[in-house]
Amino acid sequence: DRRMRRHAARLHPDRAPDPIVGAEQAARLAEMHAAADLLRNDLRRADRLIDLWGGPDAAAEQGLPEGFLEEMLDVRMELESAMEAGDERGIDRLEAWADAEWAARRSAVAALLPGVEPVSEADRRAARRELNRWRYIQRMLEQLHPSPASMDL
Repeated sequence: DRRMRRHAARLHPDRAPDPIVGAEQAARLAEMHAAADLLRNDLRRADRLIDLWGGPDAAAEQGLPEGFLEEMLDVRMELESAMEAGDERGIDRLEAWADAEWAARRSAVAALLPGVEPVSEADRRAARRELNRWRYIQRMLEQLHPSPASMDL
């Protein structure tokens, strides 16, 4: 982050000697910020790695474990009921469940994509399926804590 901020300060369009260079620097600065945002977002970073290594893309691998959608439907209905009833303990319990699931999905993806070297097609497919699960959990957490930043997933 520190290196990025220093580089961003050097690229700031106000430091450009003329408007053309300033426009070029603004474009490079925007690219740098987009790359930094990608690196900070675990879900998007894993998604991009899979894409870089040859997929499959999200449309090609939409698999989920048997019974997962039914479990999520039950949990989401329970969450909606707790929210409507103002049941803070119930909401807290479901949030703790979602946090644990989020961490488990993150760990599973990290184990399947351990470094910067491409992994096998089987591991890319398995990682994509974990990302599918992870997104469901992410959406639930966003329902609990809506924010403008969460809308970019």
